[in-house]
Amino acid sequence: MSEQKIAAIWVSWERDSEILFESVSHLKSLDSDVMCYVIDDINKPVKKHIRERLEKAGVKWVESDKKRPHNLRGMEWIIEQSNTFAEIADDSQADILLKVDSDTIVNDLSPLDYFKNKSIIAFGAKSREHALYGAAVAIRAEGYRAILKELNKLPHWCVDELMYPPQSIEEDVFISRLIYHIYGAGAVHGMPLSKKSGWLSSYSYSNSKVGLEYYAKSFSCVTFGDRTLVNNDYKAILKAMQEFCNLCQNIDSRNE
Repeated sequence: MSEQKIAAIWVSWERDSEILFESVSHLKSLDSDVMCYVIDDINKPVKKHIRERLEKAGVKWVESDKKRPHNLRGMEWIIEQSNTFAEIADDSQADILLKVDSDTIVNDLSPLDYFKNKSIIAFGAKSREHALYGAAVAIRAEGYRAILKELNKLPHWCVDELMYPPQSIEEDVFISRLIYHIYGAGAVHGMPLSKKSGWLSSYSYSNSKVGLEYYAKSFSCVTFGDRTLVNNDYKAILKAMQEFCNLCQNIDSRNE
C-alpha cells in the first residue's frame, strides 16, 4: 500500500485507554509509515500514562469537547467527526483515512489495495445496504471533504432521505450511505462479514467454536467489541486482544 499514504484514526476516551493502546501499537507494528491519530474526549480523556506512551511513539493527539451520544450517534457528532477527519487529512496529507475502533485489531493492510480502483471511495465490511461497519472502515480523504460540503448544503435533506431522526443516526451507516449518495454505485465497496475469511470478523469469546489463531490467520481485522459476551469485563477484552496480537506476531515469525 506504499503508493497511497494512510492515516489511521481512533475515536477514544478514558474507559478504552488500555485496549486503545493495544489497537494502536499493533497497527504501528504492521507499517511504521502509517500516521496514527487519536481523537480524545476532553470530558473523559484517555489515561495520562497511555497518552504519554502513545505520543512518545509518534501518535498525534486531537482533543474534542463534543458529546458522543450512544456510541457516536447524531448529526452533531457526525459533523464533528467529518470536520476532524478532514483536518487530519490536511495535516497528514494522507490519501486514505482508516477509522479503527479501540477494541479492534487491524492485522493486514493489504486489502486497502482495493483503492487502486479510483472509483472506490469507501471500503470496509458490509453491514447493510450501502453501509459499512464502523469497527474498521477506510475512506478517501476526498470523501470526507465531499461529505462536509454535502452536510453544509443539505443536512436536513440527508436526514429525511435516509429516514433517521437526527439523534439516532449511526455515524458509520450515515457516512457510508452519504458517500453512496454523492458518488453513486460502486463508490462504497463492502466485503461480506464472513465467518471464514475476509476484512472483518467479530470475536465470539467463549461462544467461539474456533480459537484465536483461526481469526489471526483468516481475517484482516478482528473486533473484540461484542462486550455483552464478557459482561463488559474490560480485563477480559484486553486479555483477548493481547493474546490475539501475540498470536499474530508468532504466525508472522513462523512465516518469515
